[in-house]
Amino acid sequence: MISRSTDGEVEFDTDALVRQPLLQAVFIETLRLRVHGFILRYPSTSDLQVNEWTFPKKNIVLTCATTAHLNPDIWSTAQWGSKPANVFWPGRFLKHTRDGKVEFTLEGTEGSFVAFGGGVHACPGRHFAKREVLRTIALLVTLFDVEVMDERGAMEMSAVKFGFGLLGPTGKVPARMRRR
Repeated sequence: MISRSTDGEVEFDTDALVRQPLLQAVFIETLRLRVHGFILRYPSTSDLQVNEWTFPKKNIVLTCATTAHLNPDIWSTAQWGSKPANVFWPGRFLKHTRDGKVEFTLEGTEGSFVAFGGGVHACPGRHFAKREVLRTIALLVTLFDVEVMDERGAMEMSAVKFGFGLLGPTGKVPARMRRR
């Protein structure tokens, strides 16, 4: 996955990197907890049926990813490890196989994980985004030692930009970075 060439340059096998179960689980769990955007639909040709609700055609439908991402009826069940829905726990997306391996899975999250939208309208760049985020993280942890200098306070989520996607921290998060 990560190696150094003969001239000392860091090289990545991105295909192998994005298949790492724990790395995928951390990526998805981060998005589940931090993406708080709105999903907009406009059913133009027919009524839109979602469970017991019918949305008439030619009307705007707006929903928030937070409702799905923090729903305790979905994320706090035994299937997802019985952890509170608002707690970071990548194990929600890992399953152990009979042969003792760990696999990443999104099985059972249909309609509940919508960080990139959903259905046929899901973001077409989601696969590219995942590759770039995971390569960037791999590069950072390979080349740098990072020490966060602040306690948890400044790293709490700020709701100032709620609805616009990824929420940032409430304050500045000082850190020390040193090249390895």
